[in-house]
Amino acid sequence: MASFLSATNDRQDGYGGSRAGRLRLPLEVFAAVRARLGGDYAIGCRFLADECIAGGSDVGDAAEYAVAFAAAGMDFLSLSRGGKFD
Repeated sequence: MASFLSATNDRQDGYGGSRAGRLRLPLEVFAAVRARLGGDYAIGCRFLADECIAGGSDVGDAAEYAVAFAAAGMDFLSLSRGGKFD
């Protein structure tokens, strides 16, 4: 999922480019997992707060991702720094 959320993701198929496009797959996966498991399990996401690469996602991106994930109903968020390197 890190590659989809990355600001370097310039896919042209609706799963890249804008923040909304980059959020599309993670939100679809979350919705499918939640539909399968129901509300009895905690489901969340670990994602990068800062990719630490040129042109990569930064704290501003992470803040918007966090709001979108919380709005979708994720039970927890876990942030990390770095981890995706070109």
